[in-house]
Amino acid sequence: MLKPRRHTDLDIKVHIGNMLINIIYINFEPPVASWGYPNHCHSSYELHFIPSGTGVLEVSQQEFRIEPGTFYLTGPGVYHKQLADRTDPMCEYCINFEIKVRRRKNVKGDTYLPGETDAILQVLQNTSFWFGKDEFATIALFDSIMKEFQNQWLGYYTNVQSLVSQIIVNAVRSFTHHRESGYHIPKKILNDSRRYLADSYFEVPRPDMTPQILADRIGISIRQLERLMISYYGKTFSEKLLDARLEKAKDLLLSTALPVQDIAEQVGFRSASYFGKVFKRAEAATPQQYRQNNHHR
Repeated sequence: MLKPRRHTDLDIKVHIGNMLINIIYINFEPPVASWGYPNHCHSSYELHFIPSGTGVLEVSQQEFRIEPGTFYLTGPGVYHKQLADRTDPMCEYCINFEIKVRRRKNVKGDTYLPGETDAILQVLQNTSFWFGKDEFATIALFDSIMKEFQNQWLGYYTNVQSLVSQIIVNAVRSFTHHRESGYHIPKKILNDSRRYLADSYFEVPRPDMTPQILADRIGISIRQLERLMISYYGKTFSEKLLDARLEKAKDLLLSTALPVQDIAEQVGFRSASYFGKVFKRAEAATPQQYRQNNHHR
């Protein structure tokens, strides 16, 4: 028989933008006949998800029939009572949390959208009670949280925080009936795009690759480019280019039957003899030896 799982003493806090979600408890109530809670309220928010079974919820003298997949919110000060069915008792996941707001302006380095956080906060503050269906498979997220608590593998606290964030966002989406956000993820500024542009440049080595071409593509000077190369790769442009050419050459040696001379030209070496010299220095084998020694891989 399933036992209650009540996590009331774990200090779990989740940031959603400038909101701090302080978890009061996360509970699982097993399907015990006629279990329930008398009329009560909380000073915090409570999300209830019903994986299976049936029961009755009463809020403000109005009854709601609880069925598998039911989801409901009871906000601060909302009196409610629950009673599981005698023959098909419901089980329940419940998360109780309070919201604290950091009252300060968005500053450089913040990794959230103020508009998104404000919208989520407004929906939560304006929703004191909601009853409906779990349309976003949120119950599975609770299953994952309980497994994280049980296994306690490396990173489980971070995973629980992420899962709680998803649960709250799913709830807000339910309250707003899938309303569109009205905002967009910001576009990267050029400074943030430089790493992508640099990585892309070296993906396919060619004969006509120069520092000036990459500097022009990124929009910086040659001197700035050299600093950027050291910052990203710990190598100069020439060292990174040579590394990219050798890696591509090794791939072609093993994945094709191309002659060594053709491979040397394709990846940008000025001659097959120079390619052979550089390759042997790097791999302690000639290109032919490398192909023979690794053809079975």
